Amino acid sequence: MGTIKVDINDDVEKIFRKVAMNTFGFGRGSISRAAEAAFREWSAQQNIGNYPEEKEILLLNCGMKVAR
Repeated sequence: MGTIKVDINDDVEKIFRKVAMNTFGFGRGSISRAAEAAFREWSAQQNIGNYPEEKEILLLNCGMKVAR
C-alpha cells in the first residue's frame, strides 16, 4: 500500500472529511477510502494518452462500464 501526503486548502479538507465520514462512516479508514475513490475517479477522467488499456483498468476499478 502506498502513501501520498498532500497539502490542501483548509476549507477543502473540512468538506472532504465531512463527506468522507458521511459516506464511509466514522470508523477508521474512512478518509483513506474516500481519498482512494477520489484519486481513482480523477485518474479515470484524465487523458492517459497512448495507454488506453490503463484507462480501461482505471474505469473498471471505479465500477464504470467500458464500451467495447
